[in-house]
Amino acid sequence: MNCRDALRLLFDVVDNEASESEIKKVREHIQSCEKCAARYEMEQKFKKCIEKKGKFSPECEKLRDKITQQLDDIDPGSGGADLFPSPLN
Repeated sequence: MNCRDALRLLFDVVDNEASESEIKKVREHIQSCEKCAARYEMEQKFKKCIEKKGKFSPECEKLRDKITQQLDDIDPGSGGADLFPSPLN
C-alpha cells in the first residue's frame, strides 16, 4: 500500500468503517511511513477531542488550525480555512 491509498482509507479506519483487511493494510503502512503515521495520529486526536468535548475548545481550535494549514500546504489556494470555519470566532 502506498501513501495515497492509505490516506484514502484513513478516515474509514479512524471512524471504524473500514474492513478488517483495509485496517490491517493501513496499519502496516503507517508502521513504516512516518508521514502517514503522523497524519493518522492527528486524526485520532481530533476525533477524540470532538468526542470528549462535544464542542470546540481552544485545544480543538489549535488542531483545526493545524489541519487547515496542512490542507493549504497540500493545495495552496484551496481555501482550507473556508472548509473548516472556526466556531469560536
